[in-house]
Amino acid sequence: MFAIVLTSLFSFVYALPVRRVSDDQLVIMDDEIDYQLLIYGAATIAIGTVIYLVVKKTSPSSPKAIKQSVILPGDERIHISPLTNINEDGTPDLIEYTYEDARTMYEAMIRGNEQSKNGPCLGWRPAPEEPFQWLTYQEVLDRAYAIGSAMVVKGFSPGQNTYIGIYANNRPEWVIAEHSCIKFNMITVPLYDTLGDDACVHIINQANIPLVFLDTVDKLNKLLKRSDEMSMLKVFVLMVGEVSEEVKEACSSKGIEVLTFEEMLKLGQENKKEEQLPSPEDVFTVCYTSGTTGLPKGVILTHANMVADIASVFTHTKECFDVDSNYRHISYLPLAHVFERAMQGIVFMHGAKVGFFQGDPKLLTDDIQALKPHSFPAVPRVLNRIYDRVIGQVSSAGWLKRTLFNMALNSKRKAMERGEIRFDTIWDKIVFKKIQTMLGGELLMMITGAAPLSAETMLFFRSAMGCWVFEGYGQTECSAGCTFTYPGDMTCGHVGTVLPGCMIKLVDVEEMGYLSSEDKGEVCVKGPIVSKGYLKNEAKTKETIDADGWLHTGDIGEWLSTGQLKIVDRKKHIFKLSQGEYIAPEKIENVYIKSLYVAQAFVFGYSLKSCVVGIVIPDEEELMKYAKSKSLDMTFQDLCKNKEICEMIFQDMNQVAKNGDLKGFEQVKKIHVSSELFSVENNLLTPTFKTRRKQIENAYKSEIDAMYEQIEAVSPSPSGTA
Repeated sequence: MFAIVLTSLFSFVYALPVRRVSDDQLVIMDDEIDYQLLIYGAATIAIGTVIYLVVKKTSPSSPKAIKQSVILPGDERIHISPLTNINEDGTPDLIEYTYEDARTMYEAMIRGNEQSKNGPCLGWRPAPEEPFQWLTYQEVLDRAYAIGSAMVVKGFSPGQNTYIGIYANNRPEWVIAEHSCIKFNMITVPLYDTLGDDACVHIINQANIPLVFLDTVDKLNKLLKRSDEMSMLKVFVLMVGEVSEEVKEACSSKGIEVLTFEEMLKLGQENKKEEQLPSPEDVFTVCYTSGTTGLPKGVILTHANMVADIASVFTHTKECFDVDSNYRHISYLPLAHVFERAMQGIVFMHGAKVGFFQGDPKLLTDDIQALKPHSFPAVPRVLNRIYDRVIGQVSSAGWLKRTLFNMALNSKRKAMERGEIRFDTIWDKIVFKKIQTMLGGELLMMITGAAPLSAETMLFFRSAMGCWVFEGYGQTECSAGCTFTYPGDMTCGHVGTVLPGCMIKLVDVEEMGYLSSEDKGEVCVKGPIVSKGYLKNEAKTKETIDADGWLHTGDIGEWLSTGQLKIVDRKKHIFKLSQGEYIAPEKIENVYIKSLYVAQAFVFGYSLKSCVVGIVIPDEEELMKYAKSKSLDMTFQDLCKNKEICEMIFQDMNQVAKNGDLKGFEQVKKIHVSSELFSVENNLLTPTFKTRRKQIENAYKSEIDAMYEQIEAVSPSPSGTA
């Protein structure tokens, strides 16, 4: 029996030669296929499949699906996790921690050291092609203690009044710097490039940060140029490499000392100071969000907040996998955001390993293949890129390859619909093995969040990867996640159900037609995962977290009949792109209308896309002046349809965007020019002349869709369109 199966497998292996064309791209060469072997393989594959499925051992299957949320008694229709116990007084017993001995992020690392018996903790690759090198848990703890001692030596007091900045890409020193702060109960404040220079200055001033860890001299110079605006900034610590005399002198002239990470280590090792460990209610970090107009807000998160969120995710998913000292996690999503830090918290708490990518997105696939991770967190943009690459290769291949691929995908999907998550079928061996190898070949879990993932892409990864693929929803204010796909739920189009560390209710948004009585409304979250508020911003805190402790997310949700939550709208018209970047369209529109030729602008983006597009109504008077200067005898309506005129408007808008400091992801990549003003009469403005965003979206849906099709077809040089 097995001989037939093996013959079939060898037929396909030798008939479909594979060639590597880049670091992360494998293709099957149609012109080198041995069709005699392929025909033989096709003739025997059905028999081989039957035999294989009969004799193979039972594969892992999903836990039995249960009712996905429980509604508490009362008019508010509060939903909780089915994993949450109810106290005698009828209140939910929301989970606060997983282990009694791990109630702070410090204790989590100590527990990991014990669980792993001082095993490998943080790994990195010194250079491409080289294997991962590792620091043990004790080495990480010792280095964190030394760095923390050095900060005290430099005059920075232990305790909750000291805020320390970390401005770096993911690397072992990031985690060591963070734990040096934890060891002395200081508060970490991450900085990151997309915040912008003004935001970084604002953060350092508001948090009164005296010391910043950095990974590059470029980042050091960026802060140094604005140092006159940050009088409290006294020390830079460069994580990597040496500091030139020129840089030292430049810093010294501004009253700032610059040290290397190694110098800080040596200083602390020679001058050990008494540690000051945190309690659960102490502040762990202040994480600034860039998701609104104006300056970013600093979200205050305690150790208890983070531990509760970690416990929620782990409790929710622990039936699917075991995290032990052999478990490996790939770290490439920014540590400046809470999602990655929460994921690492689960890893550290169980003594597992974190391997860091080299910092170059082009080398990420190579790093993954070297590490062979068990967990792979991703934003939709990354998964969409992989999906598009695979589907593109299949589409351009021959008929036989496409047929086999579709047969394999359909077979795996049917198994998935039966609740079977498997990676050992014959299809995995002959079709999906190369795809699985791209991500290391040993994945047990993929997690996506930050923006919606299309159902088609989700189904592909669940089928092709043979591992658990979860989707979560949350925000910094609730320590990362508040909902998560329930294990065993293979449906798409929602963000899962309530995590056991919180409660969720929907509240009426009458002006938008969303009523909680119809299971629609603004998503509100309450529980130990919810932030204490915003740093030095009581007004925004009260605006976001009400007197009863409910966090108002600003997202509009809908409860599905099976208990999952679906995000359907945004209360304040702020949305995310596929890479997770927030877009505030009204802020962007206010920049574009500064263009001489723009009277009205409407900026729009689908959350499954990575860029925004625009509907533009030109200023008729100025456009007619321009036409006259160019000797163009055309009506205003005809000018709005002219490609050269549209291109001129688009280029002027680009210049205005640069002058207005719009970030790359905020700039429209294509415009549609229309001659009809938004007005009260055509129902595109309210009586108070506010934009009716949904109505404009509906009115120009075909034009919007056409612009995205053109962007995807010709991505190198977006331009205006009539």
